[in-house]
Amino acid sequence: MQFALIFSRIDLPILNDQFDASLVVMRRRFCWSYTDIFYRYKNKAKSGHTALSERAIQRLLSPAVNYGELLLYESINQTWWQQSEVKSQDFWQEVCVMLFSSLGYHLRYNSDIPIHVTTG
Repeated sequence: MQFALIFSRIDLPILNDQFDASLVVMRRRFCWSYTDIFYRYKNKAKSGHTALSERAIQRLLSPAVNYGELLLYESINQTWWQQSEVKSQDFWQEVCVMLFSSLGYHLRYNSDIPIHVTTG
């Protein structure tokens, strides 16, 4: 399959559905700091959009409609999970810390929800 040639040239696969974890992989590989990978949510979808029905989503994702995309995604996904970084427990702890830090920043600066921190 031609995917083998493509993936032999990819040093760092990034998955949208593992975006935050992919940022942590980049941080570790490139010796970046957390300030290099933290981001603010911008241009997020407005809640007024009509969502696709479950049936429409399944149809769009079905191999009959999108077989090439499915093969490409499965190959990239498999390559992503084979990275040495994602196999370690401390990696996933770092991802959790980053997610909660990012969420706290997002809530503090981009939300109307009041944040109350108590120490006990």
